[in-house]
Amino acid sequence: MSMEKILVADDEEALRILICDTLEKENRIIDEARNGEEACQLILTEDYDLLILDVMMPERTGYELCQEAKNMDNSPLVLILTAKAQSADREKALAAGADHVMIKPFSTMALEEVVEKLLESRN
Repeated sequence: MSMEKILVADDEEALRILICDTLEKENRIIDEARNGEEACQLILTEDYDLLILDVMMPERTGYELCQEAKNMDNSPLVLILTAKAQSADREKALAAGADHVMIKPFSTMALEEVVEKLLESRN
């Protein structure tokens, strides 16, 4: 089984650490980004299976990063995290190319389920 590579981009450190800890498994490499610009640099230089992007980040939003990633060859899956629960925000994320949208707060169990389903859909 090949290694799954995931990027977690969220400017909220406690949540970013929780997500990384939740998703860390033997067959996964997890990278972290503290803001949109850091995430962008990693997306341009690394091949990810999945991007987990917070919508509201300094420098670049999750929507912008999602659109950019989806325009790349061999584009990764994208999970958007947002505290905005309005349907318009969900539609904006999906229009940007997101494969799934999760509303904060969410349980770590729900996150793990969504990530597993997304990664399985790629294989």
